[in-house]
Order: sequence, then structure tokens, then C-alpha cells
Amino acid sequence: MSIQDTATGLGADEQLSSAGARVKSRTGLRYFLRSFASDSPLNIVALVIIAIFIFMSLLGPTLAPYNAIKPDILHKFQGPSL
Repeated sequence: MSIQDTATGLGADEQLSSAGARVKSRTGLRYFLRSFASDSPLNIVALVIIAIFIFMSLLGPTLAPYNAIKPDILHKFQGPSL
């Protein structure tokens, strides 16, 4: 017997229940994201904040190329350059 049921023509994750309705699989990324978003809107806000922190950590050297801990004492009073 293969993964598809020969009597119903449905895959293993979409077998017919006793009432005749399709039973969908409750696994996978799509189900997780839908349940994660519907539980509370604060989940989405937290996810966006975490994504911003990850984005800033990856682009940190580009956004601030100079060392913030080691001061450049020799050029401290030099004017801005063009």
C-alpha cells in the first residue's frame, strides 16, 4: 500500500474522519505561524522586535565602523572631514 489511500484518493495527512470532513495536518511552519499570530497580537510585536535586534547585530559593523571603546586621542579636536 502506498502513501495515498486507494479507497479515498487522499494522502496520509488528509484522511476522512467519521463525519466526512477532511482532517488537516497540524504540523508544519504554516500552522505554527497561524497559531502563533492568532494567540495574541503581542506575539507578532515581540517577533518584530527580535527581528530588528538580529538585523541590527548583523549590520552593526556597517552602521558604526569605528571602535566605541578605544578613543582616538590624537585626533580628538580635529574638525570634520569632507
